[in-house]
Amino acid sequence: MQEKLQSIIEKSSLTESQKRLWLNFIQITPDPESLKDILDAFESDPKNLELLTDNLEKKAKALSDPDDKKWKAVVEEEKKILG
Repeated sequence: MQEKLQSIIEKSSLTESQKRLWLNFIQITPDPESLKDILDAFESDPKNLELLTDNLEKKAKALSDPDDKKWKAVVEEEKKILG
């Protein structure tokens, strides 16, 4: 599954830094079910790669926010999108 995700990411039009972010994320994600969900999302609609990349970048940036405002904003945005 990791190999298939890596292939999709490497063949995508994402920037090199976005690809590295995804490849690092895949390497540190221990839960195969999470990786399967991501793969399913990528395969069901190619636009999901862009949407999830945007979300992953926002989360990565939010980690450096000392008062959690950015993290809370990302979570609230997810809630609105997911219903």
